[in-house]
Amino acid sequence: MIGALSSYIILRETGSYTPQATHTEKITSISTEIKTYTQTLTQFSTTSIIVIVKETKTYTYTTYSGESPQKITVVDALNRTLVFDRYPERIVFVGKGARYMLDLFYVFKSAPKKIIAFDTMFKTSPVLQLLEPELDKKAIFTGTPNVETLISLKPDLVIMKSAFKKDGDTYESAGLRVMYVDPETPEGFFRDLMNIGVVMGERDRAAEVASYIKMILTYLHDKLANISETRPRVLFLYYSVKGDTASIKVPPSSYLQNYLIELAGGDSVSKNIPGGQWVEINLEQVLAWNPSIIFVVTYSTNPSPTDVIQRLISDPSWSNIDAIKNKRIYPVPGLEYSWDMPGPKWPLFIVYAASKIYPELFRDFSLKQFLVDYYSRIYDIDLGSAEKIALYDLRGMS
Repeated sequence: MIGALSSYIILRETGSYTPQATHTEKITSISTEIKTYTQTLTQFSTTSIIVIVKETKTYTYTTYSGESPQKITVVDALNRTLVFDRYPERIVFVGKGARYMLDLFYVFKSAPKKIIAFDTMFKTSPVLQLLEPELDKKAIFTGTPNVETLISLKPDLVIMKSAFKKDGDTYESAGLRVMYVDPETPEGFFRDLMNIGVVMGERDRAAEVASYIKMILTYLHDKLANISETRPRVLFLYYSVKGDTASIKVPPSSYLQNYLIELAGGDSVSKNIPGGQWVEINLEQVLAWNPSIIFVVTYSTNPSPTDVIQRLISDPSWSNIDAIKNKRIYPVPGLEYSWDMPGPKWPLFIVYAASKIYPELFRDFSLKQFLVDYYSRIYDIDLGSAEKIALYDLRGMS
């Protein structure tokens, strides 16, 4: 499905430029090894960032030099060109799935000033609790707000996932501006990151974050360079409970989770499953796949992934599955802010998953240290604050 990481994601910068500064950047967090990278930061008169995925998909992003461009132009997730005369100053984030993307906006320092409203679900976000001083005032609606509610907020821009274009059409028919995001692939994530940087007026910050994530992926690629071509079979399992009924589901081929497993060096058993939503399966299918490794999500604290793992290990009907026999079934960290979802945490899951799939390559790996370093870098916060977010993520891991 997916080749080596180096051919999977490529960030390439082109254009006329003037070197501004040289920085030495250290990655000390992934293991006790220290890798030093030197990066020359440049300011481009025209910048094209091309993300190549599976050798066929490309995305080109063009900006204009200077902090106050004549026009601000982005091409959103639905390939629509949006042109602004000035930077949006009143941004509202709406729709299902917003939980995983809003955290990404807060890598930009102007977010607390420019983001004016979002769903009440964000009151529990450790990132927003730390970085949004007016959290209670801005978390004002639940679910998808009606047009009247949005108009009353007088937004310059409404951000929502492309899957909810029907609602977006309603908003636009009332004269509101909508920009769609869809970070269901690494390609989409980098596109959305750069677009957000444009509308926030912080292009350089977007490029900095993208560069840091690329360094992590490059490090991981180096780690996995000599793994066998026959990769372990990995099942990404969503254990869903509604009332008294439990079901097991897998991500279809288009979902981010399959990409992440493959990037971590696994062979995702659901990578060829068709569908546009989570696909319900039965135990017979799991037995047929007989995965060597299982990662479990619930997107909930009740039950948590760890709760589910204990149930499956104790269930005789699962006992013949290799992952159960060898106790290679693992929780996905983050609970309701799970690391596998579209947003700024999927690089964490790739490294975590790789450390479980190939533990012999990560003997000195410290998950907590990695998290603290990651959050301190992408949110530009002190290590103590980053540790608070890390500890929230690690709830229920034991």
